[in-house]
Parts: sequence; structure tokens; C-alpha cells
Amino acid sequence: MAGKKAPSNSAEGGAGPARILIYSNDAAFAKSAASTFTAVPHYLVLQHTLEEALFNLEGKNADLIILDVGGGAALGDDRLRALRAANRNTPLVIISEALPTERVREVVQLKADDWLVRPLATNALLETAASQLGGSRAMRCEIFGVIGAIGNPGATTVAIALADALNQQAKPAASELCLIDLDFASGACGAYLDVANEFDFDTIFNAPERIDLELLELICHRHSTGFDLLSVRRPDFLLSSRQDNFVLQLLDVASYRYKRIVLDLPSYPTTWAAPLIAELDRLVIVTETTIPAIKSARQRLDEAASIRQTDKGIAILANREKRRFLSRELTRSDVAEGLGRDDVDFLPEDRALITEALNRGVLPVQARSSAPFNKQIKRFVQKLRGEGKT
Repeated sequence: MAGKKAPSNSAEGGAGPARILIYSNDAAFAKSAASTFTAVPHYLVLQHTLEEALFNLEGKNADLIILDVGGGAALGDDRLRALRAANRNTPLVIISEALPTERVREVVQLKADDWLVRPLATNALLETAASQLGGSRAMRCEIFGVIGAIGNPGATTVAIALADALNQQAKPAASELCLIDLDFASGACGAYLDVANEFDFDTIFNAPERIDLELLELICHRHSTGFDLLSVRRPDFLLSSRQDNFVLQLLDVASYRYKRIVLDLPSYPTTWAAPLIAELDRLVIVTETTIPAIKSARQRLDEAASIRQTDKGIAILANREKRRFLSRELTRSDVAEGLGRDDVDFLPEDRALITEALNRGVLPVQARSSAPFNKQIKRFVQKLRGEGKT
């Protein structure tokens, strides 16, 4: 099909939601398509019958037109060609049943940008919309990964605090950030926030192709501060060869729904980790300020840089820093030297704060908003987003 066209009002450009216009006489398809697109915060959906398309050639200033021609009879209507001529700079996606050869030629003559034949794959509409609206998944969704060095450096606590700080910074009208716990061995994010997930994950783990935007809403929990959380403890997932498909399908769908995703990554090896780390916008490696932990963090840094073919986008966060007079703790310069880089960020030790947050099942900022730990998390987020000093 013809090359993609970037709309002037694309959501990716920050000018507001992209307007998607659906023309269809099939009420069931129109309802399903509208439901799919409206689940994405940066899409605004308008829905009309095919007859309205033929009598209204303006296209209603749409950024994308979805035209369902069913069996193809409407393809011979001159008004349809006039509609296309009036909106030649707007991406057009045609939906149809399997068509005979003469109708296929008419699709080509309309210079459609994409053509989808029923039955449609689960995410076919989302994928074509993302393509035609001029954005790859990475342009639409920032993905942050958090992984710990050896021991228990507090990576899950950092992931939770990071998710909240990112979400509060954006101040969205609707939830646009999801914290996804990929450590199925523990499901620690849910445990820390006292959230139990009762969904029967066997139904989708054995058939990950079923995961769509509607199902995603069912398996996520909306936290009181505004971000969504997906966390489940299922150690048996790690023994299955299906975990790769499950994780990648889950993240594929989530990346359409949310503008930002924070991943709490397991410290143990998985078959899906490398391709995921390669695609992250930011990777945060959390370590304590001890020699074994720093060596482990350095190893993770080298491995991640090799996978990504660059160390850009990788941040080191030294957690539980103790700064006491005449202390035998490692200094900041010792930590930087051990990691082989100067741009290391530090979080102060505050066991009282974290213990209170865990015991209450709340965020650290909810336990005590003025704590230095929370202030430093906010500064770290500003740095990650390029809004602070680097």
C-alpha cells in the first residue's frame, strides 16, 4: 500500500488526541472498533455509517479514516472516490471481506494506505493506526525498566516510587502509566502495595493471543494515586516455554494503552529479558553501596550495554546510601570508581520510611511526603526525563 502519512494533529506531536473516523454499516464491527480505539487515551473516535461517508465528503478533519466496505459493493460508488479525493492527505484504511479481483483493483485505485481483510487479528486495528498516524510503539510509549544487582537492593521499592513520581509529574486526566511486575516468582509489587490479583491468569497464559485492551483493563488494578498496576505471583510461569509469548504479547498491548510503562524486572535470567532490555527507553540498575553489589551492578551494566550496543539510556541508582562521620561505608567516589562511571545517582537510607510504607501497604510518598528519599526520587525522575541537570 501507499506510504504512511503523518497527520498534522497527531497525538505523538503533543497537539492533542488523534481523531479517528470510522465509517461502517456493520454495527457490531463499528462498536468493537470504537471500543478498541477509545481505550487508548490519545485517540478520539468518531463513528458514522457508510452512507454518511458518501454524503459528507469533508472527513470531519480526521487524522485517520477507517472505511469498512463490507463485501465491496460501495467501492464502485463515485462518491467514495470523491471522498478520497477530498481527503487525499488523510491516511485511509479499508476494512473488507475477502474481495474478488475486480474489487481489489478498486481498492488500489482509492490509494488506500492500508487494507485489512476480515477476520482481523487481535491488534490489527491498533497496529495499523499506530503506523498510519506516524508513530512507532517507542514514539507513543516510554518504557522504563528497573532491575536490581545481587542481594536485595530495593529495586521493587524504587520501581513503585518511580512509577508514582512519573505519573504525578505528568498529571494525566486519565491513567496513562502502568507499573508491570515481571517478577512472577514473587509478585512483590502487589505484595508491597497490598493488592491481590484474583484474575485466573491460566486462561491467558495458555492463550496469550487473547490479551487485548479490554482484557488488560480487567487484569490491572487502579492505584488510588492514579497509575495502574499489574502484579501476580505465579512461579510456575517461569517453568513454561509459553512465558516468552505471554510477556511480549502483554507488553505489546500495554504499549498501545499507556504512554508510560515501568517494569519491575526480575534479577534472575529469563529467555525474554535480552530482547526486552534492547527496546527499553531507560534502564535503571539499582544497587547497594557494598563492594559485592557494586561488582554485580557493573556486570549488569556491561551486559545491558552489550545487548543495547550502547550504555546510553542506562542509569545507576545507588540505594540505601549511609553518610556518617568517620563511617567505614564506601564514599560516592568509591562507588563511581567501582562502577566505572561518574553519573551515579544516590538514594538515602531510610529504613523507618520504607518499613512504614510496607506495613501500611502504601507508597513511600504517602507514608511521609517530605522524606529525603521521596525528594531524591523526584529529582531522579526529572533527570531521566531530561528535565534536570545531567
